[in-house]
This record gives sequence, structure tokens and C-alpha cells, in this order.
Amino acid sequence: MTIEPGRGEGHSAWNPRTLLAIVAFAAVVGVSIGIAAGGSGSSRTATTEAPSRITTIAPAGTAPVSLELRTKKLVWVCLIKERNRPVINGLNLIAGQTVGPYDGRAFEVSFGNGSIDLTVNGKPVDIPPIAAPLGYRITPDGVSRLPPLERPSCT
Repeated sequence: MTIEPGRGEGHSAWNPRTLLAIVAFAAVVGVSIGIAAGGSGSSRTATTEAPSRITTIAPAGTAPVSLELRTKKLVWVCLIKERNRPVINGLNLIAGQTVGPYDGRAFEVSFGNGSIDLTVNGKPVDIPPIAAPLGYRITPDGVSRLPPLERPSCT
């Protein structure tokens, strides 16, 4: 029996690049599943106009603000919790994905487009279905749209 150099018995013939590609793919799938496992919800239809302020009231005994996101199409999302702590750090969420609920005192969020449903304290927020970036500040007092220079960027 002839043994080729580098090919001893019991050794795997895995190429390091192939192994690295498999590990990277598994990590991406794991992160996607973790984000998607945040819960499920029903899809709501957005209207064409976004109100400048929506009042929400937190149920007694819970965090002041609870929010959930459900995508309609691919959407880039940057979600920041109070004190600039990233919750969703600039990720593309796939169509039909639900994430959250996320609980906290306040949030700021940026969307790459309006193909998303936002629910705050169990109530839908009207997000215009536009193909342009949007941003919102979410506090116990309600939801307000952010001007472009005040939107979080997760950079």
C-alpha cells in the first residue's frame, strides 16, 4: 500500500477553504434563525401616509415601550435602544421575517425602505410603503418620524 504525502490513514481530505465556507454558512443561518425566532405576528397593511405622532400607552407592569417588526420585503434595519445600545445592528431582514418583541424605555430605528410593519405596545404604526430610508423615535409618549440627519445609522 502506498501512502501519499499529507494523506495519512484516518485523516480527512477537507480543504480548509471548504471548511471555512461551511462554518461561515452555518453562522449566517444561525444568526438568521435567532433573529427570526423572536416571535411571530400577523401582517398588517401600511397606509400611504405616516402620521407625525402616534400615542401609545404601555400596559401596567411592563417596560414602557415594547416593539415588534415584521418585514414585507427585504429591509435593512438599524434598531437602537436607549443609551445608543444596538439591538439590530444594521442587518438586512428577509421578507416575512418577524423580530421582537423588544422591550425598553425608548428606541430609535432606521429602515432602508417602508416594506415593514411596526407594532408598538401591541398597536400597529403606519409606515409609508416607500422605497426610501425612514427613521422613527419610539418613546412612552408615542412614535415620531425622524428627519434624515437624526436617524440612527449603526455605523
